[in-house]
Amino acid sequence: MTDVSEESLDESVEKESEEVKGTSSEVSGSRDLMVSTLMHLMGLPTSKSLDVVEAKLDALTSKVTALSLKLDRMMGEDGDRDIDMVLERIEYQVSDLRSLIKKVLPSAIAKENLVSGNDDTE
Repeated sequence: MTDVSEESLDESVEKESEEVKGTSSEVSGSRDLMVSTLMHLMGLPTSKSLDVVEAKLDALTSKVTALSLKLDRMMGEDGDRDIDMVLERIEYQVSDLRSLIKKVLPSAIAKENLVSGNDDTE
């Protein structure tokens, strides 16, 4: 009789420990959800949205560097060109880049929020 009672006791202990493990993982998951929701409500960006912004800034920096190289090459090749015309072209291209970033960045952050489970209800 002692063997049966020890086995049933072991089984009940295993069941209880698994229930406790499941409950603790549920609490941990809900705590993570609450932290991410709180960060979103505070307006703090996620690491993924910061990665998107960093990638956009890298692209912008490379384009500005390319424009600078083109300007240096144009200034060296043709000394008769009017500097104002060249600067107007650069200003136009930079304004296009600004408008592109203003247009793309909010939608990229909104997509990131949708993917990460944060809705933008503001």
